[in-house]
Amino acid sequence: MKNSLTINELKKIDKNALRALNMLYGFNFEADFIAEKIAGAFTLAKVMKTAGNDPINYKIACVVVSDTSFYRDDLNTVEIIGSGASDFNITHTIRSFGFTTKVDYYFAKGRFNDERKTAKAAFIIAQKKELLSGAYKVKKIDFSGRLSAKEINSICHGWQYRNYRNANEYNENDFDKSGYFLTDKRTNLQQRARALRAARKAAAFKAIDNSEIIKGLRDDLSALKKAIAEKLTAAGTYEEIKAIYNSLSYYKGLADLYSDFEYIEKGEKEKTCGSIEKFNGLVENLKNKIAELKKGV
Repeated sequence: MKNSLTINELKKIDKNALRALNMLYGFNFEADFIAEKIAGAFTLAKVMKTAGNDPINYKIACVVVSDTSFYRDDLNTVEIIGSGASDFNITHTIRSFGFTTKVDYYFAKGRFNDERKTAKAAFIIAQKKELLSGAYKVKKIDFSGRLSAKEINSICHGWQYRNYRNANEYNENDFDKSGYFLTDKRTNLQQRARALRAARKAAAFKAIDNSEIIKGLRDDLSALKKAIAEKLTAAGTYEEIKAIYNSLSYYKGLADLYSDFEYIEKGEKEKTCGSIEKFNGLVENLKNKIAELKKGV
């Protein structure tokens, strides 16, 4: 079980206490664990009772809150391995955590015995050994791309800076609060966002059947072609035939319309238009061309 109230009390004293306990003892706070608070002085037997008197199957640690400073509570930890006066372990290998914490451990068993009798409080943390996650590992941070405030100022406000283009292309918003250049990361995120939006639009288009629209366009073109043929048959003068010829020129005539139609038809058959909006735009454009050519026939 998890005692959230007890954990929250401990975190109020030291927000990084859980990280330190994980690093020192391997506690896995994502799995089931026991967390109990003892107010004031305590005995080792009381600690063992809180943890179920099972040091063989459980890892048990006691975090003592001692008032050794006027300004803050100090936290010292010890691993409990039994209820006797000597049944606790003060041997640890980690001293520098890589983050700010009040958690420390005892240098001598005598000091622990003294402080448990005068403690302000104690937090008992216990967990089955099979659930332990192992020691916390500090992630290695790559600082190679980090710039100082002076360097950022040179880039943003100077005329030019080594390894960068024109300084006027940058401002403070191109850097995070730690001095890392954000432009490449932002560009990558923007590209990923565009790709995701395009994939969603393509999927929406593939889910729609536009065969009736294709049939309607084919019928409109057939009717237009028939009207042109009838007018050409009826034409008897050079001017009439020349007018029909001009209306059928490639850049605005029947051939251009059929080229557009075949592109739309292929896009629907192979579902390659990319989006519903693009398909509808192509259809609307073709309908406008058909209507325009009808006026000249």
